[in-house]
Amino acid sequence: MSFPIDDCWALRRGTTFPISEASQGLVCNHAGPCGVTGTGFVCQPLIAQNNLLGLLYREHTSVFGEGADQLATMLAEQVSLAMANLELRELLRQQAVRDPLTDLHNRRYLEDALVRETTRSQQDGKPLALAMLDIDHFKGINDSHGHEAGDAVLRGLGRILRETTRASDIIGRFGGEEFLMLMPSVTVEVAAQRAQQVLDAVYRMQVTLPSATLDGVTLSIGLAVMPVHVAEGDDLLAAADAALYEAKREGRNRVVVSHRRAKADTAA
Repeated sequence: MSFPIDDCWALRRGTTFPISEASQGLVCNHAGPCGVTGTGFVCQPLIAQNNLLGLLYREHTSVFGEGADQLATMLAEQVSLAMANLELRELLRQQAVRDPLTDLHNRRYLEDALVRETTRSQQDGKPLALAMLDIDHFKGINDSHGHEAGDAVLRGLGRILRETTRASDIIGRFGGEEFLMLMPSVTVEVAAQRAQQVLDAVYRMQVTLPSATLDGVTLSIGLAVMPVHVAEGDDLLAAADAALYEAKREGRNRVVVSHRRAKADTAA
């Protein structure tokens, strides 16, 4: 159940309500029938580390005894601490697998995902595309406009990747100005089209700086698809990386598909 904070006197005051005879006549807007018709309701905020986490709402047809109030207070404290611990664990988990600048997955998560997805591709026989992206002349952006501009470009690329990928895709910052796109069940042609869409969107991106507007940012993208270019999951990253460096050698601002071919199994 959810409702505005203003609908509850306990949440508005940050303490148990009602707490005195003077407050018995006031009724929270969210209170059930017992609260409306009598005095049989109590609201207790769930607070831990100065953070409001929720509300413990009790109602009864008769006035609560002292023992029930003490038990409810202990329960509220324990629930608050448990919820705070869960939130802290989730925060730490997110920090362990998220890049704080772009809010994309980090290298640690991507390496685990790569193993998981290549194994799945080998088991179900469906293709797995991997695109490795690198921002062209990124050092020049930092040198000319400052590291804040470089950070803004990285955040902009992260936003574009979130907007142009599917929910089933896995995207992340692999390190520095390198990013990965893992695209399950995608053919070479479709993967190349989607990589080109990211390339075009980044080129159209405008980054507003205090003294100027930065645009015309380009990428080099290397693409490899399993099992077309490689047969083993361990080789997929290397194939995409090699295609990326070929894109750099050819002049940057382009998508290069791996020229490798997976070796066919030979009959015994």
